Amino acid sequence: MAGNPNFESMYSTTLNHHRPRLTDNVFKAFVFLEHLQRRGRIEGISGAQVIEPLLEGANTTFGTFSNYDTITITAQEGITSAQYAWKHAYTTTAISDVEEVKNSGPEQKISLVKTKLKQTEKSMAQGLNSQFIISDGSGNGGKDYAGLAHLVSVADSGNNQTVGGIDASAQAYWRPTRVNAATDGSTIRDDSEWANGINTSTRGEALMPKAFLGLTTQALYEHYEAGLAPLLRLQSNDEADARFLHLMFKGIRVAWDSVVPTGLTYFLNSEHMNLYTMKGRWMADTAWKDAPDKLARWKQLLAYGSLTVDARDRHVVVYGQTVA
Repeated sequence: MAGNPNFESMYSTTLNHHRPRLTDNVFKAFVFLEHLQRRGRIEGISGAQVIEPLLEGANTTFGTFSNYDTITITAQEGITSAQYAWKHAYTTTAISDVEEVKNSGPEQKISLVKTKLKQTEKSMAQGLNSQFIISDGSGNGGKDYAGLAHLVSVADSGNNQTVGGIDASAQAYWRPTRVNAATDGSTIRDDSEWANGINTSTRGEALMPKAFLGLTTQALYEHYEAGLAPLLRLQSNDEADARFLHLMFKGIRVAWDSVVPTGLTYFLNSEHMNLYTMKGRWMADTAWKDAPDKLARWKQLLAYGSLTVDARDRHVVVYGQTVA
């Protein structure tokens, strides 16, 4: 097409150079994505689908014996897997012939490329973050990412829905830890629902605070903050150096995100949550495509991935919370 012949080469070269930083910036743009990155829960893989091996039962051969007692050698089951589909996201970069001509000088070309890349980066980060938190995977004919609304469902159906191919109605271990704060009329400052959810999900095992992220709304965060103001402390340099403002609860970092639905607080255990990215299709761009009826062209930045859990009951959702 007519226009700046160097723009396509400059854009593609700059994007190739910028891609590692672009990927990093996407993950650092929002607290949930940043937490997964900090905890090393993002992994590039390939394959037709994502398989998460699961332990669904204990080894029952434990016992005591003396001398020539019979020893149990029963073969053990209790190992299965959850299967997750790949999801496919994109953002589009467009450039018109008029834009190319107006930005034909070296400085203008560089400025335009940087602006386009920044726009793409922000759009991808916002889109992924929103879907990871509020999407149940049913949007756009089931093409949307399945986010926390599916994996750690607040709905009553969360105890009965199928996630990763496993029917939660038949498997108690595959039900999220749900705490209804509205049943006792407690407000967020009573925070016993938070403690109950965490205690239930950890089953009395040693709590690993850094593995958890508390994710709530701005209103609930500020209400909790107001009640703790005289006692606020950050507990380590590592947490103090975090990119996002946060409070601490039982040693767990608690932050807020504007897309978290009203009245909800999640406590997410990163030891049992992963974001898998498809090799060759994560922050990968397509070739430029000319529009047959316009003096313009487009290309897409792709993000194929899947957010998964391998133990739903280790994640907590507290719902029905108020600031009254």
